[in-house]
Amino acid sequence: MKKVHMYAAAVGVAAGALTMSACTSSTPAPAPSPSVATNVVVPDVVGVALDLASKQITEAGLVLGNVSLSAEGKVPGAVIGQSVSSGLGVPPGTIIDVVVTADVSTVPVLLSLTTVEAERAIVAAGFIVGTVKSVNSSSPAGEVVAQSPAAGEKISQGSVVDLRVANGTEGLVDVVGLTQKSAEAALAAENLKVKVKERFSSDAKGTVVSQSPTAGTKVKVGSTVVLVVSRGPEPAPTPTPTPTSTPTSTPATTPATTPVKLKCDDMQITAAVEEALNKEGVALTQVNQVRCVDTPKGDPAWAAAAVITGTEPDCDSQNLIFQVKDGKWVYERQDKVCGLESAIPNQIRNFGC
Repeated sequence: MKKVHMYAAAVGVAAGALTMSACTSSTPAPAPSPSVATNVVVPDVVGVALDLASKQITEAGLVLGNVSLSAEGKVPGAVIGQSVSSGLGVPPGTIIDVVVTADVSTVPVLLSLTTVEAERAIVAAGFIVGTVKSVNSSSPAGEVVAQSPAAGEKISQGSVVDLRVANGTEGLVDVVGLTQKSAEAALAAENLKVKVKERFSSDAKGTVVSQSPTAGTKVKVGSTVVLVVSRGPEPAPTPTPTPTSTPTSTPATTPATTPVKLKCDDMQITAAVEEALNKEGVALTQVNQVRCVDTPKGDPAWAAAAVITGTEPDCDSQNLIFQVKDGKWVYERQDKVCGLESAIPNQIRNFGC
């Protein structure tokens, strides 16, 4: 998702009037009382074209902030979400972020096509042919065995689509550098199973950073390939304040409570999963995979967990989605989340829906 930063500023000029008395009194006129800024009402710009939305926000005395592009929505260029709800009274100059529908197309299915056929399909869909890499595969030489982004994804027109083409040599296909979805599709086409692990990495979030067995290894049909997928850069640790000594003559004060930093995995998310499942009378076997999206302050705002329940892991697995509310992970029901459209990040909604 691309972000476009736009800024607007409004300058108000206050004018004061001095009233002269007709009397000859020497008493000076009282100084005018300072004006107090009143709140302004946030306009409803959902469904409005971006240029008009920007005008309405500015005319209301507010500032247009981040403009995020999304594949959701039906009308390109129209606002589908705003950071502050319409009708609320807020101080003048408040920043309003908006989400706008991008001009997107669906990535076509390119697997099993020849290189020439795939390149023609990419151009016909409004995209640009990116890197074409030759890799080992059990597929015939010259046949597309992997694509990135994966088929079915909605991306902005003019985006790059990369290809990996069989070179005629047997061996495990190279999926490092592909998105998780693209890698899984490529391995599924080779009749291989996939197990995903996540770790922090400088690579883009959701990108495969390593695979085991490595590319080129000869494997049996039905074997499992372990993919390590990037969770993005590791957040910087919170600095620990240096305690100061308190004089004996001064009574010690009670230190302020430090907010608990929520994590995407480990005990906190597992406890939230167990609480959610217990309410439905379901026992948790294990948390298989966790994905989350951070707020600007670095704390996760949304998380999705792939969990296994019951005694048949292959049959009784499900995805749960959580949101941070009042410093605690809160379970969002699946039927509600899948209908929220742009209210939550794509990678979280797509994970569970």
